Amino acid sequence: MIKTAVACISSCCTIRAGLLGLLLASLIAGTVHAYTDIIDDSDLPSVGEPADRVMTQAEEARIKRFLKAQLYGHLPISEDPESNAYIRALANHILSRTGITQEFDLLIVRNRQVNAFAMPGGLLAFYTGLITKARNESELAGVIAHEMAHVTQRHLARMQDHMTNSNLSLLTMAGVILAGITQTSALLPAAVLGQAVETQRFLNYSRSNEQEADRFASQFLAKSGIDPHGVANFFEVLLKHSGHRYGKDFEYLSTHPTTPSRIVEGRDRARQYQGTYLQDREEFRFIRQRLISLQTPTHERLDLFQKQLDAGDQPGAAEQYGIAVAWQKHGDHAKALEILHGIQADAPELRLLLNLAIAESHKHLGRLDQAIGILELLYQENPAHAAPEFYLAQAYLAAKQPEQALKLIRKRIRRGIENPQTYRLLAEAANATGQPVISHIALADHYLSKGQLRQAALQLEIAEKHTKADSANQARIDHRRAEILIMARELY
Repeated sequence: MIKTAVACISSCCTIRAGLLGLLLASLIAGTVHAYTDIIDDSDLPSVGEPADRVMTQAEEARIKRFLKAQLYGHLPISEDPESNAYIRALANHILSRTGITQEFDLLIVRNRQVNAFAMPGGLLAFYTGLITKARNESELAGVIAHEMAHVTQRHLARMQDHMTNSNLSLLTMAGVILAGITQTSALLPAAVLGQAVETQRFLNYSRSNEQEADRFASQFLAKSGIDPHGVANFFEVLLKHSGHRYGKDFEYLSTHPTTPSRIVEGRDRARQYQGTYLQDREEFRFIRQRLISLQTPTHERLDLFQKQLDAGDQPGAAEQYGIAVAWQKHGDHAKALEILHGIQADAPELRLLLNLAIAESHKHLGRLDQAIGILELLYQENPAHAAPEFYLAQAYLAAKQPEQALKLIRKRIRRGIENPQTYRLLAEAANATGQPVISHIALADHYLSKGQLRQAALQLEIAEKHTKADSANQARIDHRRAEILIMARELY
């Protein structure tokens, strides 16, 4: 049982109406071990505060692992390599320039709602609707920085200092979080509901956390060389599109109440930073167009594009790329290639996106040698980029070269890219190389990473039948079973 479970819930979570909504709206995400080199000591809780005693590093990592699995199991988490690589790179740019030592794990949720939330351990999630509503990169970076600030400023621990009787289980915390985020009717223990009245008293405290997160987000952006006006600008965009109504499509406003005065304060704060700042890059526009195509029904996307052409509008490179992605989604890879080959792009990151798309279409058209040739070159030029590595492993499998695929996937896992998609690919490659034990253990990891414990246990049973007294593989199986037991205790 983990203390302070309720306090772990992010104020950025989607909230339900009534009592549950009140509970979720008043709780703030945070962590207990993050520091930056740009924040004065006076801005942080003093040493010895409850913020240092609320949760150990091991407990926080355990909560994060559990919650991440539950999110994969309950939400449509996007595993699109290009989009995920981009948003992680943007977050890492902010981290590298600000000196923040907290590790963050970013997820993209395939949903048109405008929403984002932060959870313990630096687990952040951003809905595709929010990403596509941003007009430029500084606005998206502003949201990322704002969520980071909730974590680095330890709002979880500081909220806990004001609450009592919070000895709740991890299951209780996860139930509240998932009920709010997924809009389900999950039953909540009376202990949680009984605290709603108490948490209402701390709504003002939550608003002060919002102000603090705005302030530090502007600092983070300025330090990163990104336009610090992005924070206020994005809230202005949301107010304009929402008509000042905090409805279902704009859940982010429900948990981040925004007023004209808050926007004015943000602009005044941003003006304090002098210098030349980046507002936008073409890569953002490419990824934005990609996500629009991936989340919009293909016929709707293509029909709208045709209307724009009929009206005389000339699409830019990013929009052409987005339409090529729509044709790929539609299954017409010849049409996609025709568009992709006509796009002019000089920046390396744009050429990477274009060539990844070209290789993907060649693969689907059965031109595996061409696809592999392109991807091998991209991988050599971008060895740390997750997308070429993933697509090359897929292409090797399609070309009946599973040994090559297995090497790449294992490198990917060693670099910390452990998600359901990677484990599924590992299972496929191991099976193709005649390693059933490794294949079924990988499938167990796939299900475990989505919180599907019964399926994971079943795969381990199958793997064990193939071990033939292999002590190394048996140790792997036993280790996974221990993980399942730990998670099962918290669930049941």
